[in-house]
Amino acid sequence: MVSNTTEAGIDYDASAGPEESPPASFPAKLALWLYRRYRHFAGDPSRGCILLPCELIEDNGSVLLDCILRHAAAWDLESGFSDWLSEANYFCNTLVDRIVSGYPEESALKIQERTGFEDPLLVAGEYFHSWVIQGADFLAECGTIRQSPLNIQFVQDLNPYREMKVRILNGAHILMVPVGRLMGLTYVHECMEDSDALRFMNELLEKEICPSLEIPQVEVMAFKESVYTRFRNPFIKHELRSIALNAIPKYKTRVLPSLMAIQQSRKETPHRILFATAALICYYRGTYYGREILLHDAKDTLKFFEEKWQDYRATPETALELVTEVLRFPGMTGSEGAVLPQYGRQIANYLLSIEQKGLRKAIHSIPNF
Repeated sequence: MVSNTTEAGIDYDASAGPEESPPASFPAKLALWLYRRYRHFAGDPSRGCILLPCELIEDNGSVLLDCILRHAAAWDLESGFSDWLSEANYFCNTLVDRIVSGYPEESALKIQERTGFEDPLLVAGEYFHSWVIQGADFLAECGTIRQSPLNIQFVQDLNPYREMKVRILNGAHILMVPVGRLMGLTYVHECMEDSDALRFMNELLEKEICPSLEIPQVEVMAFKESVYTRFRNPFIKHELRSIALNAIPKYKTRVLPSLMAIQQSRKETPHRILFATAALICYYRGTYYGREILLHDAKDTLKFFEEKWQDYRATPETALELVTEVLRFPGMTGSEGAVLPQYGRQIANYLLSIEQKGLRKAIHSIPNF
């Protein structure tokens, strides 16, 4: 069983109940389905499942199992079910790396003519792909996977692969969204063709994100170059607004680890990360110079930003108040937010600059830009 419900998808929902048909959250749906399977096969240990979650969170398999066990306990299901979950099923930690840009509007008609039918679920993706699965050596012997031409690796430690991919590729992606969108750009490859956006991305990765990784820099820089090649691919129409889906929880998993590593090492102020953070806060205002921005995130997140922006008065004091509240917001910084206020003043300064000058002019206020 394979899932990909974005970072926001694997989350425990205490309000979910077994009487719902079905529950709203993915872990609750899966808990109910697995429980019915358990009952149908009378707890037969040979009837467990292999679960391969592809959501981009650390230890995704373990987190998914924990959510389901919490539902089992909250719903007062028999203890045998929890034992069966842990012993008869395999919740594998995985890492997927492939850019999928969505429905290929420009080529959909030609594909339809070639196949002879209309497929509303068409998606376009890059040729590059990687699927790293931790442990579960027995899966390597599985006939279907063994015969697959896909780039699948079975490793004992997923962390180095995950850190590099999440912080370089996905971190750059989510920070590119507000910078590119507020510049008026639409696609990732356009950001690689725009002189200001490209310079910002180069300096963001080379001066801040890449050096923060405790991985041999030769490997880090080689991966960064491969990411540039992928971002420049003009055949992948990867819209920035599609990357922006649930951007706030994505910031927590993709950007915050780099910011924390820089903060703990007491290296130079990460101005580019802070500037992009300010741009992201501006993006979540929902309007920019009279233009509406359609936001797609959890309702409580959208409500939080709407309420906080109402108190903003285009002054240094209200900008700092806004930024301070955002840095404390658990949905964006989790438990790490308490150590980030030292960056609040600089983020607030960038926010004011973006609001007053526009992003393209404000970006030149970054030191040495």
